[in-house]
Amino acid sequence: MQTPPGRNAIVCEVKSEPEQSPFRQFVEAVLAFSDDPDPVNLSRYLAASRALEDDGRSRVSRLPTRRAHRTATHVNDAAA
Repeated sequence: MQTPPGRNAIVCEVKSEPEQSPFRQFVEAVLAFSDDPDPVNLSRYLAASRALEDDGRSRVSRLPTRRAHRTATHVNDAAA
């Protein structure tokens, strides 16, 4: 394939694999550790466990608090 006139190079698009969720990484680390409990798989398991905990904390912090929900509901009821 030749480069079209006026073009300097051919650009190839490289597709990267999507990042796995912390849960999926944890499941795979548990399976690997149960198959072969060597230090490498232990490290992988511990790292995946921490990542899963951090992900859970960030999800909880994004949820609205009960007080904020009650206030918004009360304000909406009063406006109606």
